[in-house]
Amino acid sequence: MSITKIYKLSILTVFLSFFGCENKPKNYPFLKDFISYLTYFNQNTGLSADFIPLDEQGNEMQRIDFVKVLRKKHCIPIREEEDGKVYYKLYRLDNDKSPVNDQILTTVAQFAEIEENFMSYEGKLFPTFNVLDLKGNQYDNQNTQDKILVLKTWFIRCHACIEEMPAMNKIVKEYENRKDVLFLSLADNDATSLQRFLAKKRFDYQTVANQEDFIQKTLGFTSYPTHIIVSKSGKILKVFSDGEKYLPYYLTKFLK
Repeated sequence: MSITKIYKLSILTVFLSFFGCENKPKNYPFLKDFISYLTYFNQNTGLSADFIPLDEQGNEMQRIDFVKVLRKKHCIPIREEEDGKVYYKLYRLDNDKSPVNDQILTTVAQFAEIEENFMSYEGKLFPTFNVLDLKGNQYDNQNTQDKILVLKTWFIRCHACIEEMPAMNKIVKEYENRKDVLFLSLADNDATSLQRFLAKKRFDYQTVANQEDFIQKTLGFTSYPTHIIVSKSGKILKVFSDGEKYLPYYLTKFLK
């Protein structure tokens, strides 16, 4: 091969690499249909997890920027691990305009929108509150200072809220000797309905009734369950929806 041809080939390789073509399509088995990818996503790449975000070329990027890219419906996150660290790398999927890919991209964008909203709370002060639980105990911003506040929003007819309760009870049991951790649930339902329900279904969080306005208007949450971890100084540390998946990890992280 002539020197001129080698030179032209090298220039072409650099050109393609610069525009991200090294992230060429792969035969990932989980992309064969929507259910396969959704299973992969739920088991491997929950966006509330603690991961290192990478762009299409493998460069580290800000988490918020990573989520914003996913919202544009061009890329999906692919999980990678190296030296004990977990990375999510952007993988471009919009090159193939198949119905399956469009459904995958749309769903990932919806998850990304939820996560971007959750991230917007981090670092902000938890709103002013003053509530009584079903046992008559009072909680407010002052008497919960110097405690890690672990909150869950829920309502009786929320299947996901009820399904995770046994896992939440195990976590409460694990921290029962920690006086600096308070588990408090904010429920939409009235006290009578909650007392009737909790007489049959064990839930070890302290429960506060009639919190729909506070949850939806003050906090701005419309999906259930939503979990919030608040620091001892009253700042929101983390917000997520899957308590069973994320709460054990983040409590360990924040209580170090």
